[in-house]
Amino acid sequence: MAIPRSSALYAPGPFKAKDLPSKSSYELDDGHPIQCLPTRARGGTAQSLGARVVGTDPMVKYSGVEVGFQLDSGTLRAPDVAILNSVPNDGWAMSAPPLAIEYADEGQDQPELERKIGQLLEAGTLAVWVVRLGRLRRVEVYSRDAGGAVIRHGAQAHETLTLSGVLKHPVPAAALFDA
Repeated sequence: MAIPRSSALYAPGPFKAKDLPSKSSYELDDGHPIQCLPTRARGGTAQSLGARVVGTDPMVKYSGVEVGFQLDSGTLRAPDVAILNSVPNDGWAMSAPPLAIEYADEGQDQPELERKIGQLLEAGTLAVWVVRLGRLRRVEVYSRDAGGAVIRHGAQAHETLTLSGVLKHPVPAAALFDA
């Protein structure tokens, strides 16, 4: 069953990632659609900065914005910015990105964001950086410890972020939201 391109999705699912057309305005969470709304100017501008910052690191071969990653047959997630493990093709990326970056502004659905972070980490993403664009700009870093538990720590604008084996150079946190 194909998901319609309209803004309203009336069928409850479950759907499969293969049912979504390219440029669909939906992600899938365990087969159930989640509408992804347009980004405001501040967020869109910051996303392009983040894509340039990680995309120009010498260890990164491919990066993308809003790339759909099929985490399993019923879960399709599209981080705002991500590093890809393989050559981009015309379908969904079939493995979790080593690094995903999400931009969160005021009005962010926090429980939905936390679920997405958990799904990405469970599928093999090494780190999810959540760039908070509110009044107190910061970056939250989510990863898993040796026991598999999700850990989170924050970085202020003046601090740097690293991801061994994925990025060669440290990333100034401020570079993800301020040119």
